[in-house]
Parts: sequence; C-alpha cells; structure tokens
Amino acid sequence: MKTTSSVVRSLLWIATAALVALGPTRSALADQAIAFDSITGKFGGYWSSTPEGGSDFKHKSAAADAALANARLRGCLAPVVVWDSNLTGYYAVAVGLSHQNTYRVSVQWGSTRLEADTNAIHALQPVDELKRVELVCSYFSYGRK
Repeated sequence: MKTTSSVVRSLLWIATAALVALGPTRSALADQAIAFDSITGKFGGYWSSTPEGGSDFKHKSAAADAALANARLRGCLAPVVVWDSNLTGYYAVAVGLSHQNTYRVSVQWGSTRLEADTNAIHALQPVDELKRVELVCSYFSYGRK
C-alpha cells in the first residue's frame, strides 16, 4: 500500500470532474501534455520523441495546444490539460469508470515502462467507487537537457 508521500513523489494527478474544472496544470516548463475529457473518458496527448532542440520538441504552451488538438480529434467534447511534465522517462495513462458513470484519469511516471504502467493502474485501484480501470496509453518522452 502506498503512503501519502510515495503518492506525491510518484507524480500522480487524478482528474475528477472537480479537478478538471480547475484548468491547466501550473508547471513553468513542459515538453509533454495530456488532455482529458471527464464526460467521455477520452484523452489526447503530445510528447516529444526527441530531446530539447530536436525536431518535435515543444515547450509547455505548444505541447498543451497539441494535446488539446489531439484530444478533439479523438472525440473529446470538453478536453482540459490535466498533466504536463518536463521529465525524461516512461509514462502511462489509465482511465477509471465509476459506478456513477464518471471518469477519472491517472498519469504516472516510471523509470521503466512496466513501472509506469503499474503505477498508473494502482493509482486508480484504491478508489472503491470505480467499476473498471483500464491502461489506455504508455509512452516515452524526452525532457529538458
């Protein structure tokens, strides 16, 4: 079982309808972003496949814009950026559906893909009201130099 401090250190963001209403995340620098729609449970994202200075590296506002555009292409009705980061590593996105048919999302970091996937699923599993948790995306992103 995770302690509160381990959850904080694992860079967890769980988006409920209330969290999504808060709007974009607040970090100053980010090369990746995840946008989520709590109505449809769909997401979109942008992450860099090259380090800073590379052909597809984007800074925070451009990464957020790309994530929102990708989310709309995937059918999101009201996407909001719920995650951004400038760390290099593996990431995973998990989505949970509650018995009240509301969605939650967890974006987790890991030093390996397996660790990120496991962290994303486990972050949602303690939530008793979820009837389904699904890993929807795993990726590697380069951060800043």
